[in-house]
Amino acid sequence: MKLRRFTALLMVMMLSWTMAVADAPVAQIFDAAAVLLTDTSNVTLTGSATFSLDGEPFKFVETTYVQDGVNSKWVLNLSSPRGDGSMRENGFTAIANNRHKYGMEVFQPGVYRAAEDDPQSVILRPSAELSQMISLGHGLMELIPAWPEDVFSYTEGGQLQVRLEKEQIPDAASNLISLAVLLAVQRTTNIVDDSIAVPPYPEEANAMADYITPTQGIICCTEKYELTELSVDAQLDAENRFTEVNGTARFTLHTFLEGPHDLHISFAGTASDYGTSKVPAFDAAEFGVQPAEGTYIPLDDMSGADADPEVRDSMIDKARDYLEKAGYPHLDEETWKVSMQSPEQYRIIVRDEDATLLTMNLSSEGGLLLLQDDKSWFDVDLSIPFTIHDDESIRQETVEKLIKFLRETRPELIDKFSGNRFDWGIETENGAYVYMIESWPISVDGSGVSFIVQASPEWKIMYFDCISNG
Repeated sequence: MKLRRFTALLMVMMLSWTMAVADAPVAQIFDAAAVLLTDTSNVTLTGSATFSLDGEPFKFVETTYVQDGVNSKWVLNLSSPRGDGSMRENGFTAIANNRHKYGMEVFQPGVYRAAEDDPQSVILRPSAELSQMISLGHGLMELIPAWPEDVFSYTEGGQLQVRLEKEQIPDAASNLISLAVLLAVQRTTNIVDDSIAVPPYPEEANAMADYITPTQGIICCTEKYELTELSVDAQLDAENRFTEVNGTARFTLHTFLEGPHDLHISFAGTASDYGTSKVPAFDAAEFGVQPAEGTYIPLDDMSGADADPEVRDSMIDKARDYLEKAGYPHLDEETWKVSMQSPEQYRIIVRDEDATLLTMNLSSEGGLLLLQDDKSWFDVDLSIPFTIHDDESIRQETVEKLIKFLRETRPELIDKFSGNRFDWGIETENGAYVYMIESWPISVDGSGVSFIVQASPEWKIMYFDCISNG
């Protein structure tokens, strides 16, 4: 997602600069842009751009971004010309449904990866980078008297024009703009600016042509970005909201080794469907994808295809039996859900009598792969007073019960389980004893099992996971 951050930071940089040199109408434009990026919870954005280095196009961008409350969808398509005249295609689709994030990349078709993060209901959440960009904008504000008066034109109909050439840019403003771009590159690529263009030993400097792509060459070889030309046309609607923007920008890239290069960017974008944009729930079947090997799947993610009714009933029967053996005899039978995450794996969720969400992964043959209690698995509530607990008799009883559980559910894993490896044990104020027992990998094939167990007052397995290579 670094490209999103980089693009957004450059937008904020330019908008801050616009505010810095503007009179009241153009300050109104800045306010509209700030609201769009940081305080608009429902909108659809489209954009395109062409990047050229020394007159040769090297990157074409097409993108659509939709924000719908805590849901969002971003489609980014990138293409670059190869030496033989063909095009190299890249990009991704990223979907957020509340805290659940899903990503599909062009170079890895047929699969998706998932993660969890804090919900985000605006395009840009507050960050240190945003604060830094705005601070640079404030620095540019002090240069207002040095700017020509004919740089901007604004009409009551909401049309803004910017026409700026090199000789109109004060040196101090040019330096601040260059610093802002370097800062954006540094923050979004994790490359310290000193190492980008001024290596400790000059003989180690590289030319742009030494890098695999022009983008890498620009990032790693440029020590100063000098804005030499800017042309922007923007349109606001009657409610002071952005609807269209297009233009061009030209930079002279000053490199450490080989002198200046010319970077030209043409761009166009729209903002529409304010208040009516929709982002549906992620559906793996719609995109023809399945979870990538080893990807995280959120606890209540049921995005796979609905299971066949006969398979569904069979999976529920097996899951019910596993849960009873794990210490969950009382389930809410109305809450069962089953989905096929892949041809080899099913996801089953159900709630117990206390409304605790229980999540299980079963193989297509019905083998137990994962069991998880969402109330108290890895993150035991440490706000409740507790003491480190180490009772040998309870340890031994716990081990015996876990071996019994494995014998009845996954007997082939018994020899992978080391009951001697207790990572931690605690006793909470309300009398619960909780252990984490992790036993993988314990062999050269990488197999093993992991448990979190509540030993009292009611014995139950809050977490079970396994890696089995035979």
